[in-house]
Amino acid sequence: MNQYITLKKGLRLFWVFAMLITTTIIARGELRLPAIFGDHMVLQQGVKAPVWGWATPGQTVTVSFAGKKVSGKVHADGRWQVKLPVPNADGKAGELVITAGEERKVFTDVLAGEVWVCSGQSNMKEGVGETLNAKEAITGAVFPQIRLFQVDMWCSPHPLADVHGGKWEVCSPATVGKFTAVGYFFGRELYQMGKTPMGMIDSSSGGTAAEAAR
Repeated sequence: MNQYITLKKGLRLFWVFAMLITTTIIARGELRLPAIFGDHMVLQQGVKAPVWGWATPGQTVTVSFAGKKVSGKVHADGRWQVKLPVPNADGKAGELVITAGEERKVFTDVLAGEVWVCSGQSNMKEGVGETLNAKEAITGAVFPQIRLFQVDMWCSPHPLADVHGGKWEVCSPATVGKFTAVGYFFGRELYQMGKTPMGMIDSSSGGTAAEAAR
């Protein structure tokens, strides 16, 4: 019983500490974006793509890419979101620039193209390195306009505002081995058909449910 009470108090202290950290970040006015935004990323072509994050309430945030620019206000809770017009893919990499006040974030080597989420269980999770003829597949994975994002496994009983870890990587023999084989071969096939840059996001995890928790 005493151990249960100690654990319960410990959890309460943890959440208080986490809330204090979040409040401090917002009060400090740090311009932040989720981990899904980064160098080497792919933006969905031909749409008004959402770009979002956190900054000082009341500030104006400006986002620009490939000659397009859009601005929006930061809400009272520190969150902001704008819809960025993304041009059709031309294979040319550019910079995604976000400014808020005197703060500035620049993501380099960003492409417009097709973005796919690869989600599922163990059959989707299996990496290229575990497939038949894996050595040949890995050696031939030289596709600089295919970009890979591996979402780290992280369980939560509530929806999260950000993924836990992960970063965009250029597809190469050094990065493709542990990436979802189904996702990689699918993206490779589409790229070879149309030469359109591909952004592949792997969020698969063995044994997980297909529906969202309520």
